[in-house]
Amino acid sequence: MAKLSPEITEWLNHTVYPKLSHELVFGDLPGFTLAQSGASWYADCPYCHRKGTFYMLPNRQVGQCKSCQRTIGWFGYLRRKLNGEPAAIRRIAELAGIAPLAGYLDDDEMIPVGGMGVFGEIFLGQQAPIDPDNVPSVEDDKADLQSPSSGSEKSSEPPSPPKSAGETHTG
Repeated sequence: MAKLSPEITEWLNHTVYPKLSHELVFGDLPGFTLAQSGASWYADCPYCHRKGTFYMLPNRQVGQCKSCQRTIGWFGYLRRKLNGEPAAIRRIAELAGIAPLAGYLDDDEMIPVGGMGVFGEIFLGQQAPIDPDNVPSVEDDKADLQSPSSGSEKSSEPPSPPKSAGETHTG
């Protein structure tokens, strides 16, 4: 796996990890249980899947398998489980009860940026896909950005289609 950026490492160490526990992060591992001594936890290994071989000590953000000797930390476990860093950042923030690091928001949390025209609306899922027989041009997007008073009275371009279902085209 790629090394984490200093920004992510600092965020994890100072903001996220103090709010987490083995129960929150590793608690979904099969066989997760508190040891009889009450000082550590055991679970089935997320790598070799041997029962009860993965142990976690208090005040450490990692667990290690006594069988295959692999060690994995909280973030590494989530990154592996969720198939990537962005999903792991969102999940670990959720477990800690804080907002994800900037740039790692879910799609439904993102703020749309105006002025992207038809192509931007399609990209954001706000409009049906383009009909291949009627592909908008870059000029259509430029026209969307101009105010009605800034355009010239004489235009060699055909009028744009209506913007909403309620409007009618008179041209």
